[in-house]
Amino acid sequence: MKMQIRHRFDCSAQRLWDLVLDEAYQDAVDSNSGLTRELLSERKTARELVRKIRFTPDKTLPPAMARAVGKDKMSYVQDQRWKLDELKMFWTVVPDVMGDRVRSKGDFQLRALGAEQVERIVTGEITASIPLMGARVEKMVVADIEKGYERTAELTRQWLLEHP
Repeated sequence: MKMQIRHRFDCSAQRLWDLVLDEAYQDAVDSNSGLTRELLSERKTARELVRKIRFTPDKTLPPAMARAVGKDKMSYVQDQRWKLDELKMFWTVVPDVMGDRVRSKGDFQLRALGAEQVERIVTGEITASIPLMGARVEKMVVADIEKGYERTAELTRQWLLEHP
């Protein structure tokens, strides 16, 4: 299942880019997201930042899904490749359960709309190769991602107002 999420912000593309890489801002996003973030590895060069991060949602899975995977919560590892001079980040996600059957990949990019307006565009594809449940899993994952980015957009707008 493909997805595309767009949000506009009243700041320059560079300001938003610097913000999404700021640790204090990331801590605020984490506390608002319902996820626990654990940095597993990080490597940085002048043009690229590569991170591996484990995310663990606070919420539990629906009972039928929990029985199917044998856990009430699923964490996942996100590999991020930030192209620092392109204002773009590529990501892949592998869940800790059924990682061979559920895959997510996509990108996050910023597009300047003017001197003080930027659009954040997140595109991705979620694939769940699970008999009888694949489409439901894909819809659930996409819905969770969309909700998460919506919460983050609200937090980002507030952060920009409070941290000029």
